[in-house]
Amino acid sequence: MKSSNLHPSSLGCIDTGKQRADRSGRKRVNFSGLERSGPKNSRSIRTVSAVVSACALGALSLFYAGCALTSKGDVVAPHYYSAELPEPSSTEGAVSAGTPLELRLGQVDAASHLEERMSFRLQGSEVGFYDDRRWTEEPAEYLRRGLEQELFERRHLRRIVGGAGPTLDVELTAFEELREPKPHVRLALHFTLHDDRQASLERSVVVERPLAGGPDRPADVASALRLALGTAVADVSDAVIKHLPQAQAIPCTDTAPASTAAVGKTP
Repeated sequence: MKSSNLHPSSLGCIDTGKQRADRSGRKRVNFSGLERSGPKNSRSIRTVSAVVSACALGALSLFYAGCALTSKGDVVAPHYYSAELPEPSSTEGAVSAGTPLELRLGQVDAASHLEERMSFRLQGSEVGFYDDRRWTEEPAEYLRRGLEQELFERRHLRRIVGGAGPTLDVELTAFEELREPKPHVRLALHFTLHDDRQASLERSVVVERPLAGGPDRPADVASALRLALGTAVADVSDAVIKHLPQAQAIPCTDTAPASTAAVGKTP
């Protein structure tokens, strides 16, 4: 056998290096264990990461949604305004001293965009709505009651409820605030006076009034539209009365029927 020529001091270096190799080897074994697991373990890690990310995003979404629902700035408390016309007084007289004119008040409708929300128009074709400004009723109801009061209470026309006769149909097409070029309000309607066979009158009415207080004062908008409504109702009533046919008066006689007059007589 050949004797070893290694110096004893070199044995310590060999032992130290072996220890370091063992330690480093143990570390390499730990990491290499993951590497030897192959693509299957990598896919598992990616799947867990995706699930964690999805959960985190879901939690954030729920958090922000809860903040949005509980935020006081998103709560809209609407304010209600009325354009109701004043009721007629008992001292207002009739349209004439003769036989009263007869009329049936037919359909009183409004365009589909005229609802309880107050509307405004920026340009000719752009219409917007206020979420916090509402009418107490749909504008068509203000128009209907205004016509009933003007025609049947103030002017004492006789209302037709059945049978043939002249009928008035009205459609409200604008009841809004206009912001350009100067703030003002506009009311527009179209009415038709007809019978069962033909129309005797068709006309459009447009009433505009300025807004002294500007669009930021909804009470002034409601007041201006109330005045415009009163003007439109009066214009429609004037035009309709001029085209109504005179009602045929039913003759009244005191002559008793022959059969009644003969009662009680003896032959």
